[in-house]
Amino acid sequence: MNCLQRLSVRVKLLLGFLSVSALCGLVGVISISRIGAINACIFDIYDDEMKGTVAALEAKYALACIARDVRDYTLVDDADSRKALGDRIKAHQEKFVTTFEVADETTGDPEDRVFVDQVNNAYSHYSTGIARAQQVASLGDKEDALRIVQELAASADAVTSGAEELVRRKYVDARESYELSEATYSHTRLLVTAVVIGTTVLGATLGLLLSRWIARAVAEVDEVADVVAAASKQLASVSEHLSSDAQQTAASLEESASSLEELTATVRQNADNAQHANQLVTTSRATAERGGAVVTQAISAMSEIHRSSRRVTDIIGTINEIAFQTNLLALNAAVEAARAGEQGRGFAVVAGEVRNLAQRSAAAAKEIKVLIEDSVQKVEVGSELVNRSGETLDAMVASIGQVTTIVGEIAVASRRQTAGLEQLGKAVVQMDQATQSNASQTEEMSGTAVALSRQAEHLQQVVAQFNLKKDPPGKKPLDEPNAAQAPLGPDRATAKRKSPGNTTRRAALPPELMTVGAADHGAFEVF
Repeated sequence: MNCLQRLSVRVKLLLGFLSVSALCGLVGVISISRIGAINACIFDIYDDEMKGTVAALEAKYALACIARDVRDYTLVDDADSRKALGDRIKAHQEKFVTTFEVADETTGDPEDRVFVDQVNNAYSHYSTGIARAQQVASLGDKEDALRIVQELAASADAVTSGAEELVRRKYVDARESYELSEATYSHTRLLVTAVVIGTTVLGATLGLLLSRWIARAVAEVDEVADVVAAASKQLASVSEHLSSDAQQTAASLEESASSLEELTATVRQNADNAQHANQLVTTSRATAERGGAVVTQAISAMSEIHRSSRRVTDIIGTINEIAFQTNLLALNAAVEAARAGEQGRGFAVVAGEVRNLAQRSAAAAKEIKVLIEDSVQKVEVGSELVNRSGETLDAMVASIGQVTTIVGEIAVASRRQTAGLEQLGKAVVQMDQATQSNASQTEEMSGTAVALSRQAEHLQQVVAQFNLKKDPPGKKPLDEPNAAQAPLGPDRATAKRKSPGNTTRRAALPPELMTVGAADHGAFEVF
């Protein structure tokens, strides 16, 4: 029963009609089969028994006619009469042979074949005797012909008794076939009556069950149609509210997308400026590093100059000592020349010149020493300044490296911000498209809800044709306008959505619409 209840109405109706049709077909098959059996019995009665019986009786009658004509043939003297009787005897003989052949063909029972053979054997002897009697009578010997005819009486009696017994057995067989056909008819009548009664009971039972199932199903469809009609009306109202909200959300997302595009353009420009500044700082850092290298080289050169100046000072000191020794030697030479008198005068002059040169060399060496000492002091001051410049350039290079790192990080962060804002812009555009799509879908859903409401009303009208003893669709309270279903404007919809009383309205919805507009509702997964 549970399996039948799970079947559809179409399958149930099909099974019901197929069951009734199968039973009717069974009745037809049984009737045809039994009628065929009865027809076979009747055919046996006609083809075997009746034809054989008639043929045997006709053969018996032909034999009687032959016996009469043969007796008359032996008694007449007129040739014409004998010729006529001879023709009649021949005709009756042919009639006997023809008719008994039919009896022979329709006899298949071995017990009946005994009498058929008896008739054939007896008739063969009888026909031979008749020919001899006709021949003797034709010669004029009537007494001998009558004697032969009397001798053939036993054969004629054998033919007659065999034919009569065959007729009797044919009658018995026909009676048995009739009784078999009558029994078949009685059995068929009982069987067909039982099947017809069973078919009627089954058809009535199936009709009752199907009518109950269909009535219950139509009642459930009617209830579902009521629920669908009410839900579709409320769904239309909710769809209008959702469509209005979706349109407002789409407008807000469009404005947000425009502002985000402007912000993205500004951040992209800042990223480009940061990249350019990073390149300039990198160039400045390279220039500062080259200046530091030059200053380092200058410091090395000043150190070499300072060392060279020290060496020059030492050399000048050596030259000064040599001039001093030369001056002493020249003085000693002048003293010796003075002692020598007139002979040493020329040497005294040379010694004087050498002394003058030594004095001048000493004076020049002193001046050069003073100048070199002054240059060494200035070189020392310059070296100190160059060292300070190198330290300052090193500090500048380090600062420029830090600035380069910071500017590079700013450029990288700006590029990341630009990429993030671009992705955010794409997301906002997708949200805008999704919102517009949801708006159009909610509008379509609203139209679908209206169409569903109309179809539900039409379904109620169709269900009302089944006469379920309910109010007609035009009188159902679901056609009455509901205050909660009145369309709201955007402002009223926003206020309605923000007001605490909205939970009461949602609670009043049927269970099918309780999740409409919820955050986890399947229809809003696109958000």
